[in-house]
Amino acid sequence: MLLHSLRYAEEKGYTVCLVLQNGNTYVGEIDINNDTKNLVITCDQGKIPVPLDHIKHASTIVSAHF
Repeated sequence: MLLHSLRYAEEKGYTVCLVLQNGNTYVGEIDINNDTKNLVITCDQGKIPVPLDHIKHASTIVSAHF
């Protein structure tokens, strides 16, 4: 289920908030590698590789344009 949600966010170009098991939090856009075991999040800290099994929580941030 997590991978499906992350793929949807990647496809739509949504911003994602990832909370890792070590407590680190990153907010940015993601690119999921073809092997589906890792992704790269582009955030303020740069491009951070993240193994999918290190993700504790993920939220999608959808901008509303009114």
